[in-house]
Amino acid sequence: MPKNNEIFKPTYNFNQLCIDILPIQEAPKFLLRCIKNIEKNREGYFTYSSLIEFMNEHCEDTNFYKGSGIKSRENLKQYWRYANSDKHSAKIPDFKNYIISD
Repeated sequence: MPKNNEIFKPTYNFNQLCIDILPIQEAPKFLLRCIKNIEKNREGYFTYSSLIEFMNEHCEDTNFYKGSGIKSRENLKQYWRYANSDKHSAKIPDFKNYIISD
């Protein structure tokens, strides 16, 4: 799991991604929508802590989360780990190809 001050940037592949048609669960789609819409600095980077804050602010917004409801805001911190896990059902295929870590 990333550190709070770790910075990331979406790749070109991510910017071309059509999130709504991905064959994945709603929770990882929520993560991707938040990454797509979070405010980034001039170079296109954001911090992990700002992503978690953004997710907390938008978890009840149906433009971001279209599932049956987020049961625990504390679990939002785990979504990144779930997206990268081969053992979790919320895995995002090729997630590492969508994000650059600096």
